[in-house]
Amino acid sequence: MVGRWDVEQVFDENGDELIGSNIDCFKESYLVLDGTGTGDFYAYEIYNEPFFCGLDTIIECEWYEQSNSTDYTLQLDGQSGNLSFDGDNMIYSFGANDAAMTFVRN
Repeated sequence: MVGRWDVEQVFDENGDELIGSNIDCFKESYLVLDGTGTGDFYAYEIYNEPFFCGLDTIIECEWYEQSNSTDYTLQLDGQSGNLSFDGDNMIYSFGANDAAMTFVRN
């Protein structure tokens, strides 16, 4: 689980994949998790639409193993959610309605 994880898909609370230029640019974002239970999320946003995607902000995060589970909890930008893994794929489910982001190991 330690390492770089690239955003692959973003889903809203209804389970619908979000699409469009802003989301396409956001898909350049990635999460780097280290072995100490911390990490950074590099969030990309669109600038001068539709021409340029750029790094907007770096958000510090924390992650930890859940007791009696193979899942983890990720706290990212004031939002706590569930991390689950399947090989080189990761799902971060968050929010009251379980919006989600999927990641692939880089």
